[in-house]
Amino acid sequence: MATLHCISGVGDKAAACFVVEGDDGRRVMFDLGAGPAKGQRPPVDDVGPVEAIVLSHQHPDHKGGLDIAHKVGDPPVYGTPPALEGLRRALPAHPLPWHGGTTIGGLPVTVGRAGHSPGGVWLHVDVGGGLLYMGDDDPYSPLYHVDPPPAAETIIVDVSYGADDEPRDTQIAAFDPWFDAAERDGLLIPTPVHGRGPEIALHLMEKGYPAPRLDADHLTLIDRLLTDWHPAVRPHRLSALRRLREQARAPGPVEGVTLAGTANADGGTSGDLVAQYRDSDRPAILMTGYIPSGTVPDTLLKEGRAHWLRWPVHRMLSDNAALVRQAGAMRVIPAFGVADATALAAWERTFAPAGVVLDNVLTL
Repeated sequence: MATLHCISGVGDKAAACFVVEGDDGRRVMFDLGAGPAKGQRPPVDDVGPVEAIVLSHQHPDHKGGLDIAHKVGDPPVYGTPPALEGLRRALPAHPLPWHGGTTIGGLPVTVGRAGHSPGGVWLHVDVGGGLLYMGDDDPYSPLYHVDPPPAAETIIVDVSYGADDEPRDTQIAAFDPWFDAAERDGLLIPTPVHGRGPEIALHLMEKGYPAPRLDADHLTLIDRLLTDWHPAVRPHRLSALRRLREQARAPGPVEGVTLAGTANADGGTSGDLVAQYRDSDRPAILMTGYIPSGTVPDTLLKEGRAHWLRWPVHRMLSDNAALVRQAGAMRVIPAFGVADATALAAWERTFAPAGVVLDNVLTL
């Protein structure tokens, strides 16, 4: 029988790493991330060689651990073109389809686009009644394409937001006062380039705000999304993305909204701008994602120099419940969120009759 090994990512906010072992004993790793603490990697010393590493997407908590791939035999790495770009080590790279079927390490795998990021995918393995690994996913992404996942008896869901079920529209509306003040006072939003940055930029333009200022990395991403990475984009959004590319302003004066990487302002244009304006009252600095302890944004928040609002890029609780029902799952593995008593009770109640599983090893 097939077996799932949850190496990292279940029960806590930890980097993604899962291994699926087929009936024939061959094993495939799904994601090898890093963090959230600096230098933290999944505990793979005793995993042994695997046939392949498959990336759900390119964010560091899913890809950043490839520097320890030698511990699992330096296997080939599979991913969509955005996920494979910029591999740090000279590992054999094999492109995944944006959507469709393939075979990896002897396992039949179906791939579909998952929103959340360019090139982000869910992965379905045809073993034990079906195993569905969602990685990070956002079915309501206003930019990135989403394919409906198939049925699966076991599903690894993205519970990054725990038991939170605040409506997406309510969360986004909370940004309006910040955007209203931005042309006068300036607003810097450090963002992960391969993610929410272009989504926020499109929202600004469509709400009638001036085009935001975008750093070179964001502009390069948009160019890729309009050309060879266009399968990552919802087709009806390509024209809006072209308008954004034409109208976006370069970082410069304090006035207006500036979107710049990196998300933690520990490098890139956002790092330079934070260093430049840290001792000033303007521009305002607004963080929009997960804040690891001890990072630059964590320090800025504690000092009162930065503020935090969530820009939603993951499923809320009811969204995950709908996914579990749609998939017909009997077992739900909550990943990338803290399994405290409140969250666990909410998951068990909301996902029922499917059971919530936190075991490290499961027979499929």
